[in-house]
Amino acid sequence: MISARFSRLSAFVAVAFLGLAVGAPASAQEPAKPRLEVIGTFDKESYTIGDSYDFTVKIRNLGDTPAENIVGLVRGQLMNRTFPGDLSSEGPGATLAPGETRELKFEEGWILNPSTDTLVVNVIVGAKPVTLADGHQFSVPVKVVTHPLDGLVYADRNGNKKPDAGEGLPGLPVEVFTIYNYKVIQRAVTDDTGRFHLKALPSMRHQVMVAAQTPGVVFGSDYVAVDQTTVEVLGAVTPSRVSATVGFSERHYEVGDSAKVSIQIANLGDATVHGLKPKCESSAGHLTISDEAWGEWDPKGGGVSLDQGITKSFSVTGTVPAGAADLGNVSFTCYLNSAQGAVTTLSAVAEVKADSVVVPTTTTTVATTPTTTTPTTTTPVPQAAKGPADDLPDTGANVIGLAVGAVAALLAGVGAILFARRRRSA
Repeated sequence: MISARFSRLSAFVAVAFLGLAVGAPASAQEPAKPRLEVIGTFDKESYTIGDSYDFTVKIRNLGDTPAENIVGLVRGQLMNRTFPGDLSSEGPGATLAPGETRELKFEEGWILNPSTDTLVVNVIVGAKPVTLADGHQFSVPVKVVTHPLDGLVYADRNGNKKPDAGEGLPGLPVEVFTIYNYKVIQRAVTDDTGRFHLKALPSMRHQVMVAAQTPGVVFGSDYVAVDQTTVEVLGAVTPSRVSATVGFSERHYEVGDSAKVSIQIANLGDATVHGLKPKCESSAGHLTISDEAWGEWDPKGGGVSLDQGITKSFSVTGTVPAGAADLGNVSFTCYLNSAQGAVTTLSAVAEVKADSVVVPTTTTTVATTPTTTTPTTTTPVPQAAKGPADDLPDTGANVIGLAVGAVAALLAGVGAILFARRRRSA
């Protein structure tokens, strides 16, 4: 009799256990990552500092199902761009059919970092929103070639725009800036004849400026391409007594911010200066300013007249460009010209927060010829599909495990009770 009662109770518990197991909700299945082949190629097998470069990306769907919401972007030296068209990271993304290939070409990035020996381009592509795991890295060697540069600082006192005897200016500091981030990379001082010598400059364009004021002479700056030849640079402009004070309103910006530059221009000479107007740089990190933002100082206008002893203050507002994030700063460099010629340089720099997207270096693929890097795809083990009765909240607990434990405890308790009754009846 005991055996029969125990068997019936065990069967009841087993049925209860099965009910718990069937009623346990299955965990939601994570969507599988798309299986994408990403190939990046450069237009050359190697470069030299100062070169421009083109980069081509090919994307292919290796999966058996459509890859949906695919977006991407590239990040390299002066090549921070989203994919075009429906693959843009600013849109919902594209759908790639099984086996479908897209080819994208990005032109005119520039290798301007003088300490670069390897050009690296990061490609981030995947289902939106893309993550660090969707990054692919492609690289190519860069040759660093250096050459000396000789120059002359002079005051063009007779206005013939060439150096004459006695016009050289001694003892003036000369600074060379890299146009990559506008940091000084070399300095020199002019000798008794106004000449200076710079050694081992990377063979690319640099900005050369006189870093001191000389009464009666205002210097501009020259952009010099350093190559196998040595050239004379820095002819001082026609003597003028116009001075300028320039500064950003903030020390730090982010890409897309509006940035205000305050400018003060003073005529310290003894005659009116006519036709004053700026001509600004157009480099990747330069503040983007419309002509209309200048007001009466419009670069396309007739210019402003400034009487002797008069100071004018004004401000101009522009937008921090995307290229500034790659450089780490936003620059403002404008040459102030007059009807008689250049008079001074308006220049200021502010820091820009680096872009927050960083591609991991663990997905490195070097490709001077087509090379494939395929992201690892993790497919979760399929779980039981949810039925109409699965309306219990998912608490994260292992319901089946808890049920097994409860059944084991219940069976043990039943066995102990029955064993005790048998002993009493004996």
